[in-house]
Amino acid sequence: MPALSADRTTYWFTDVSDLFLARARRKFSSYPFVRYGLLDFERDPQEQGYPARGFDVVFGANTLHATADLRKALDRVVRFWRREDFSYCSSDPRSSWHDITTALIEGWQKFTDGIRDESPLLSAGQWSEVLTREGFDKVAAFPNRSPRPQCSA
Repeated sequence: MPALSADRTTYWFTDVSDLFLARARRKFSSYPFVRYGLLDFERDPQEQGYPARGFDVVFGANTLHATADLRKALDRVVRFWRREDFSYCSSDPRSSWHDITTALIEGWQKFTDGIRDESPLLSAGQWSEVLTREGFDKVAAFPNRSPRPQCSA
């Protein structure tokens, strides 16, 4: 946040729940250019008050796995941003702590897209396949093998 120019930036922090929005409001309170809003990629962003093609860069972290259908969610993401800049970061499913800490959360197992069968999380390779198949032409994953989060850009 400190690297962003306050007079040239509007940064939207969104989440599907009020809990994380409240935390973000506290954490980023010294940045007047940050806006906050609920956003659920199970529904069209325009129906939630966001403009179509209204964002230059979209960065998502551990969000799309919480949708029932990744293809539909990715289509909504594409309609959300103005250019071709989209980054997504997701934890590698080989991290067993995910199952211990999150598997009982409501909605964790709601995927019905035929892409995922045992967990809502995908490996970096699976994300690369899905993103490429859905029309994203610049897909990269880093790091290649690690229990840390895997990112696609």
